[in-house]
Amino acid sequence: MLQQVGPDGGDGGKGGDIYFKVDKDKNTLIDFRYNKKFKATNGENGGAARCTGKSGEDLYIGVPIGTIIKDEKTR
Repeated sequence: MLQQVGPDGGDGGKGGDIYFKVDKDKNTLIDFRYNKKFKATNGENGGAARCTGKSGEDLYIGVPIGTIIKDEKTR
């Protein structure tokens, strides 16, 4: 008798988050002039035997004190 076997891979890992943090040594946003896209690392694929993949690393972006960050969609 043949046994039906389905995939047994685990879920992929969570992608990294992006955080803004105050960097008291910065006084301009010049980094954003030349780099307009910042990306945290992806999570890794799930493994066999239902092992969950490793989570991606978070990305921290330094900004000067007083920087206001707004969501374009919700203003």
